[in-house]
Amino acid sequence: MKVTSQSKKGISEIIAYVLLISITLTLSVIVYGWLKGYLCFGNTCHETCSEEVSLVVESYKCISPVNGNDGNLTLILKNKGLFDINKFILRVSDQPNATFGTYTLTEKGDVIEIGETYTRKYPLTGVGNLTYLDIQPYVNGKKNALPCKITALKIICT
Repeated sequence: MKVTSQSKKGISEIIAYVLLISITLTLSVIVYGWLKGYLCFGNTCHETCSEEVSLVVESYKCISPVNGNDGNLTLILKNKGLFDINKFILRVSDQPNATFGTYTLTEKGDVIEIGETYTRKYPLTGVGNLTYLDIQPYVNGKKNALPCKITALKIICT
C-alpha cells in the first residue's frame, strides 16, 4: 500500500508543476499582448507623414517695418498634395544667412483642403527685415498630428 500512496503523491506534484507552468505561460502571453501597444519594435510604432503632402508658397508680399511702423507678410499658400493639411507652423528669420526660422508667426494655421488656396496676412511686430521663411504642415495621424516636410525659401522684403 505504501507504494501506491507514494506514487499518487508524486503524480500530484507533477500535476502541480504543470499547472504552475501553464498559468505562468498564460499570464506572460496576456501581459505581452497588453504591453505590445506601449512598446516599439523597430519602426513598427512610428507613424510618418506621407510623401504626398505638399504645401507650397504660391506668392508672398513682404513689407518691412520702417520708421516705427509694423510691417506685414501676406502669404498665398496652396495645398498641392493628396491630403488635407490640418495645421501648419510658420517661422521666419531676419538673419542674413538664415537656414531656419527664429520667429514663429503661427503654430495653428487653418485647415487647408486638397487643392485649396489659402491667403493670410501676418503682422511683423518686433521682427526686422525678413530674409527667410519656412512652413511645416501637419496632417492627422492615427493618434495625433504628424509633422511633414518643411517648405523653405529665401524672401526679400520691400
